[in-house]
Amino acid sequence: GDREKIRLAMKVTDETGKPVEGSFSLSVTDDKVVSPSIDVHNIKGSLLLDADLKGYIENAGWYFAGEEDERMEALDLLLSTQGWRRFSWQEIASTQPKPVYPVEKEFQLTGKLINMLGKPIKEGSVILFSNNKSMIPDAAKTDAGGRVGFIGFDCPDTTFFVLQGRNKRNNRTFLDVKIDSTDNYAQLNVIPLSPVSHSAALPLSYIKQAGQHRKFEKSMWTINLPNVEVKGKKMEEAKEDKIRQWMFSYKVGRNELNNRMPLKYELRKLPGDGAVWIVDGVEIDKESIKDMLEAPALYIESIELVSKPGLSLWGARGQNGVVIIKTRNPLDIIQSLEIAPPGLVSYKPEGYCVRKEFYVPAYDDPKIKGNSTPDLRTTIYWNPVVKTDSEGKATVEFFSADAVTSYSYILEGMGENRIGYVR
Repeated sequence: GDREKIRLAMKVTDETGKPVEGSFSLSVTDDKVVSPSIDVHNIKGSLLLDADLKGYIENAGWYFAGEEDERMEALDLLLSTQGWRRFSWQEIASTQPKPVYPVEKEFQLTGKLINMLGKPIKEGSVILFSNNKSMIPDAAKTDAGGRVGFIGFDCPDTTFFVLQGRNKRNNRTFLDVKIDSTDNYAQLNVIPLSPVSHSAALPLSYIKQAGQHRKFEKSMWTINLPNVEVKGKKMEEAKEDKIRQWMFSYKVGRNELNNRMPLKYELRKLPGDGAVWIVDGVEIDKESIKDMLEAPALYIESIELVSKPGLSLWGARGQNGVVIIKTRNPLDIIQSLEIAPPGLVSYKPEGYCVRKEFYVPAYDDPKIKGNSTPDLRTTIYWNPVVKTDSEGKATVEFFSADAVTSYSYILEGMGENRIGYVR
């Protein structure tokens, strides 16, 4: 039925009926508007041909979509003309020491703290700030070679970093942070799209329904406009501060902070201290507090000390005071300065798109299910990670759309070091 929950149970086995434990991707599409191209594009063709053969291979999955003599003969001709790839295992086995290929784990930011003569600063420190709100300011110590690094955080697109170095005596004059160059590019085999197979995957019914779907989203058509520059004067925060002052907190804003002073001196402008520190909405530990106290006020947007009436909202945790820190956007720091402070370096790497989940309507809620906006989804469900258990079984749940039609299910993946797919 329309907008009803579908509970899909599946079981993966090999040709002998033995259950297969593995990881698979599942796609569910509307047969009325989408024609699955599993017979021409599939995981076998991608991993076994596209990944190893040079040049453009048209419909790589076709060679594995059946076991007819025609396909086997065509595959033999393809490999004969494109050439097999050969690996000399004897040469690798005789190499000493054995080659090691580390697994790429996550984004990291590394560099070196040096003085004006280019010599490394040992036992120094580097403070890192970012406009990424999921990341609180942090500091790292340099080793004997002046090397320093940060790891364990995301670098989405448009992320901006500001680093400032300090020597052992906490002096930042005549220092510089040299950031290591990063290579975020993987070797790609640029494959042109086949006009024939590509256009065949977009029938008129799909284009028509996609247009209707866009029309009903927010009850209007989507119109892509060029970039628009909005000019205006930012509202002064001083007015807001005056309203809040002496009610629930005591606040020192950007205009009242001295950029040349460390944060610990600027805190003296507030009538008290705090045991709980909140930085950009995240509570930080005692070690991080020490680093924050040494950070220059240049990095801070505002300092707020919760007053006694406000502490009641924090319960027992707030008995000894709460300090709320809001950091500045690093881009604002750089743009607001004619001359960058000593040891201050800005860095804007090429980021990446953070993983997003496939949208699934929450029709468990009667209000959402009763919404009059038509549900014109063409891809009903997609899940890139469906893991089967030791019995080869897995279960997923999703909701149907409004169109009364049949659905196609395609499951592709790998188990027991073997790849395969099923429709």
